[in-house]
Amino acid sequence: MFRLISMLRVRVRRSKAGSFVTFIIATLFLGALIITCSGQQTRFSTESKSVAAPSQSQDDKKDATKPQPAPDFTLKDGDGHDVKLSSFKGKVVLLDFWATWCGPCRVTIPELNELSKQYQGKDVVILGVSLDEDGWTAIKTYTAKQSIDYPIVLSTPDVTKLYDDYIDALPTALIIDREGKIRQKFEGITNKEDFEKQIKDLL
Repeated sequence: MFRLISMLRVRVRRSKAGSFVTFIIATLFLGALIITCSGQQTRFSTESKSVAAPSQSQDDKKDATKPQPAPDFTLKDGDGHDVKLSSFKGKVVLLDFWATWCGPCRVTIPELNELSKQYQGKDVVILGVSLDEDGWTAIKTYTAKQSIDYPIVLSTPDVTKLYDDYIDALPTALIIDREGKIRQKFEGITNKEDFEKQIKDLL
């Protein structure tokens, strides 16, 4: 009987010891899990900030709604003639950055064609700036099928860099006032009426 009681006591002690060990292991596992989750939360928070950073940094970019001088440039048209932006000072300029491969750009071109005809002979200039890497080969192939009724010039890497703060997507259109300052920015497909409203406000 004494031996049986002693064996039971040993088993109880072992059971208690096992429970204690299990408790310690569970505590350590839980602690490690909390630390891991905390680390992941910190990492995801940082990634979210890094993803959100470009949107936040937009505030640091030049705001096209505030009057700021449009960077001047001289670019070639399809006939090899120089076109200087500052030569249009005294007129309202719609500067459209586009490319032949850009679907939304193609949708916007007819709207610009209508504006060009509507303001012909008035103090309004519509100027398309192509960002096509294939240059005039791509532009002339496209214009052979789709008429463009306003002047087109081909950008260079230097000029594209000058407007890097303004161009986040294509097409991007900038409305420049008579003093050569950027007053409005449009991105994506824009209809004639929206362009016209801004132009009228500056005439």
